[in-house]
Amino acid sequence: SSLMVEVGESVYLVDAGAPIIDCILRHDKTTDDVKAIFTTHSHGDHINGLHHYIDLVDWYYKESEVDIFMTNVEVKDAMINMLEVLRGAPYHADRIRMHVAEAGEVWNDGNLRVTYIPTRHQEPRASYAILLEAEGKRVLVTGDLSWKMTKSDFPTIVAEEVLDLVICEMAHFGVKHIAPYLETCKAKAMCITH
Repeated sequence: SSLMVEVGESVYLVDAGAPIIDCILRHDKTTDDVKAIFTTHSHGDHINGLHHYIDLVDWYYKESEVDIFMTNVEVKDAMINMLEVLRGAPYHADRIRMHVAEAGEVWNDGNLRVTYIPTRHQEPRASYAILLEAEGKRVLVTGDLSWKMTKSDFPTIVAEEVLDLVICEMAHFGVKHIAPYLETCKAKAMCITH
């Protein structure tokens, strides 16, 4: 899973499960265009492409800078350790800025505002839905949610506020499991993915 968001000339990614450098280049973008990467949780299908991306930005795409938001310190530390072991030297922390996200606003560069909303998918580890706001639009990416919605973790913002789009990942449940949430959903549109 990986979602590329373009706002003006800038590119942002939500999750990095895919080989994201290849995806970026196929869309005629470069690593210089990518300003930030936001992950919803630390399962491999959402972060496995991240190490490859960081590695190439570290030693090959030397002009690129990126902020990366991960959902727990263990994954952040593992990424750093792997980079430094493979390179035999410290990574370029001045250009590749890794953060551990927490609930609330984590990014606002005047172009895109990003807010992390807790979910219960990966308990006891953190997992999040991500609200993206830009150019007067509001898009919620749910990330994976709990198995068959047994933890009732569909983000309540969809019933509380008008959103332009909800991108709902349904790898762990079917439509019948989210039907009660859809009845109160104020989103103008919904896209099902994963």
